[in-house]
Amino acid sequence: MDINKLQRLEAAGWRIGDAADFLELSSDEVAFIEIKLSLSRQLKQLRVKNNLTQTELAQKTKFNRRLKRMDADKRR
Repeated sequence: MDINKLQRLEAAGWRIGDAADFLELSSDEVAFIEIKLSLSRQLKQLRVKNNLTQTELAQKTKFNRRLKRMDADKRR
């Protein structure tokens, strides 16, 4: 964000932060979310590398829907 815009917003009483600030997440909660996102990205990367669709990967595992949801990076 442009520094001038940031200063104008702060002068007008706006507070600048990120999603963790807005949601009032603890550092443990932020770390947990980052781990889940990292696992999701790695799962998708491995699936694509092995030329598998989400459905094919789910069929090869006992996790089915949960694995498919993780790969799609859907939050629950």
